[in-house]
Amino acid sequence: MTSQPSGWRHRTGVLVLLLLSPLLSVVAWAPSADAAPACTIYWTGGAGDHAWANAANWSHDRLSDGSDSVDFLPYERDRVCVADHPVSRGAVVGWPNSGGTETIESIDFPGPEDTLTVNSGLAIQVPGWPSQTQRSVIHGLTVNENATVQIAQPMTILDPVILTGGGMVHAYSPDGQTPTRMLSGVRADVGVLVGDITLLGDSTAKRLFTMEGVVNRRTITLAPGGGVGVLGNEQVTGLVNHGLIVGSGLPDQPWFLSGVHNQAAVRSTAGPMAIGDWSPDLVDGVLSGGTYDISGGPLQFLRPVTDNRATLRLRAGARTLLWGTELDALSWLAENHGTLDLTHSRVDSTVDLVNSGTVLLRSSTMTTPHYAQTAGSTRLQARSRIAADTDISGGSLWGNGFVDGDLTLGPDTTTKVQVRPTGADQLGVSGSASVDGRLEIDNAGSFEPDPSAAYRFLTAGSRSGTFASVEGEAMTLRRYDVEYQAVGARLVQRPLARLDAVDGGPIAQARTGTLTLHGDGLVAGTVVGFSRPGISVVPGSYTYAGAHTMTVSVRVGPSVKPGPVTVTSTSPAGEGRCDDCLLVSTRPTLSTVDPGSLDAGAVERPLTVTGSGFVEGAAVTVRGARVLSTRFLSGTELTVLVSVPASHPTGPVPVTVWNPDGGLFTCSACLSIMSPGT
Repeated sequence: MTSQPSGWRHRTGVLVLLLLSPLLSVVAWAPSADAAPACTIYWTGGAGDHAWANAANWSHDRLSDGSDSVDFLPYERDRVCVADHPVSRGAVVGWPNSGGTETIESIDFPGPEDTLTVNSGLAIQVPGWPSQTQRSVIHGLTVNENATVQIAQPMTILDPVILTGGGMVHAYSPDGQTPTRMLSGVRADVGVLVGDITLLGDSTAKRLFTMEGVVNRRTITLAPGGGVGVLGNEQVTGLVNHGLIVGSGLPDQPWFLSGVHNQAAVRSTAGPMAIGDWSPDLVDGVLSGGTYDISGGPLQFLRPVTDNRATLRLRAGARTLLWGTELDALSWLAENHGTLDLTHSRVDSTVDLVNSGTVLLRSSTMTTPHYAQTAGSTRLQARSRIAADTDISGGSLWGNGFVDGDLTLGPDTTTKVQVRPTGADQLGVSGSASVDGRLEIDNAGSFEPDPSAAYRFLTAGSRSGTFASVEGEAMTLRRYDVEYQAVGARLVQRPLARLDAVDGGPIAQARTGTLTLHGDGLVAGTVVGFSRPGISVVPGSYTYAGAHTMTVSVRVGPSVKPGPVTVTSTSPAGEGRCDDCLLVSTRPTLSTVDPGSLDAGAVERPLTVTGSGFVEGAAVTVRGARVLSTRFLSGTELTVLVSVPASHPTGPVPVTVWNPDGGLFTCSACLSIMSPGT
């Protein structure tokens, strides 16, 4: 690489250690004044290019031979002392943290024939400077044993870079901007890349970026090298991606992701990218991993994809191709367990396709001999198209597009329709449509349609079946219903009012009771009515509890015919009706009890009760006494057997007759308890 003019600056920072020998380790060396070596070689910068490997930049025109130490002493600008040092013996370059620290701002260091090995700690700090014209070139970098290289230089080229034992390259932007950072010829072993890194291709030769065991946690950009028209075919292998890989190659300069384990996102914005068949994310036709987001491309595979378990996004006409052909790599796609997300794109499978994941088509087309869905979802947007007979037996279907063929919706499916101010989703079927399952309606942004509006959402050559249920957002005082036609279906609006149940009965003739009504649309102002005359609401007794519950007091006239009565509710939301939800019971009357008195302590004394309205199963109670039996003789006569405790107080006691339907009558003066012997 060509060296660029650069300079040194004083900066307060951390201890920076650089090792020029590939065989020896870095030694953190901060010499005292007594231990300072005698300088035999100095940096003069005489060549003017600031290149480390140019002997003209050194006194005596001699380069370090691997047995010299080089010390950038505090506040000594452009002066490097090279001398024998018994501790380092390995061409150690150090910036002591005593009285000040030097860090690199911009320098070409070392030359291509040299290497730089870092074994521990913060090895290199390139703090950067706001100028985009400066850059640093560091050749032959090896980062070992969890050491870290920090880069903030607007342009930093590391060629090659070797990460081993958890070595880390950390790129960052101190000024909040996004600098360009380039790494070339990377080989790594169990390392971590964090920050935003660019892998720089070479237009003249294929470059191999080997990253076995390396984990990417931020962004790696795959950038084209210099020159146009030469097939470079750069290759990245061994990387475990937890961040984002962005491909921006040239049309004739693809990037190979070979052995890359993608657990996050791969994005192609320009130029082709290729997934090798030796990748752990493409095995036996099964594509797994994270997200592949292709807006440039194409995305090329060395083998067909038969089972997609990743998230595959194709945008702006992007395609998936078999390497070296114009064949669609998804032509043999038979199963989708992941996500197929197409925008202005298409997938053409030559085999039947079964979906149990997510298929999302925006202005896109998917063709297959037969499309089936057992779970998951299919969503058509912007008039997208499925060119196949389609069988949805599970999951959901969002329809705003076309099915070129027959459509079957099974009983375990959910069909979703969204209603917007501009209209509703519309699904067109060229063949027959057989519908079942659940219809779910969504008003976009709580949109309130005009009460008279109707929305066609299904048009077919013929229609059969109906949806088992219709659910969704209720509008103010209205709800959606489906109106079926021979060639489709449309949404219409119905009044919301509904009366489901009435609690509180029965109420006997000539009695008053409280009823609780349950339903919908029971808003303030709702009026309750009854199917039988003589039943009325007690004025002022209406109480409303939201739109679903209300209570009311009801008076039943003495001549109302006993039996079930229909209750109605009338409100601005419409009329609700609950058939036979109130029972009017017969009201008996009690005229006499014979004999009219009993002694306290009486045992098993018979009484004859006369009156009217008695029915089979009627019962009699005497307050404070024990009624042993009640016998029905007729609608006007009952006989009972009674025992009275000896301690019962004297005086009149109430006697009550109960009919089985709840009707009752109490006579308070028909029977008296006397003292024995009186």
